[in-house]
Amino acid sequence: MNIEKLWNPFLAGRGKQGLVEFRALRMQHTPERATALACLLRAVTAMLARDSSTLPLIDWGRELHARFALPFYLEQDLDQVLQALAAAGLELGEAIRAVLLRDEFRCWGQVPLPGCTLEIRRALEFWPLLGDSASPEQGGTSRLVDASTARVELRLRPVEGNDLEDAWQIVVAGVTLPMRHEHDTRGPLRVFGLRYRSFVPSWGLHPALRAQVPVRLRLRHPGQAADHVVTLHEWRPDPIAYAGLPEDLAAASDRRAERVRLEILPRGPDDELRCGPVPGLGPFCLDLRCLPSQRRSPAGTHEA
Repeated sequence: MNIEKLWNPFLAGRGKQGLVEFRALRMQHTPERATALACLLRAVTAMLARDSSTLPLIDWGRELHARFALPFYLEQDLDQVLQALAAAGLELGEAIRAVLLRDEFRCWGQVPLPGCTLEIRRALEFWPLLGDSASPEQGGTSRLVDASTARVELRLRPVEGNDLEDAWQIVVAGVTLPMRHEHDTRGPLRVFGLRYRSFVPSWGLHPALRAQVPVRLRLRHPGQAADHVVTLHEWRPDPIAYAGLPEDLAAASDRRAERVRLEILPRGPDDELRCGPVPGLGPFCLDLRCLPSQRRSPAGTHEA
């Protein structure tokens, strides 16, 4: 939210009224989603204009670009906003809530495992602006960004009738991810994020950093004789160009699903796991770009 245009005495009658801007909104693909978003923004504006809040501001620090990059915590935050609107007498209808909370395009794939399911979602990534390249100040007409970094969210959810087990481990590049225990309307689950470089751009902040795709997740359980290895491809696993754009949303979903491959492989040796402090490992995400073994290695598969 941005409030500006508060001072222009040369515009009679409207030069000091100001302007409220809601930014960073992507184009909605259906009229229903655009309408639901408009209802949300109008309700939030009405609540803030009518009721003065005495709540203190929260300094999220590093969590702002870690916790709130993961879809799970964004959903939890949006649910709190909807509850606040309801408490203020501005409750949105159930149909509008359902549209706002539905974000099917972030779902990359689901992998069934013994007793649980691995859910893979696209997370937010904050692409830095390359102000020195093709900027208006340099005579260009655009503002380039380094879009080579990607982030995914991993969720381990027990199947119906099973308890959430801590025994399942997800290992990436030798690092065991410290999955966070959370709870939503469907029950308990474990959540964590993974960040990596998906391609090498012609202009970027890290010219010596190679692409780190495809990414391999090794899931292991002490009660399983073999490891479940999930490979995440950014494009077709057989790198061949598609014949054209997907015909509809179902075809697009099928393309995303085929980029998640599962293999059952012999258990890897435990001595491959990293010990001690891990560069790039935070409370919400592992950044593969910070691992020494991942920085200058040739492009190719990175197995856990």
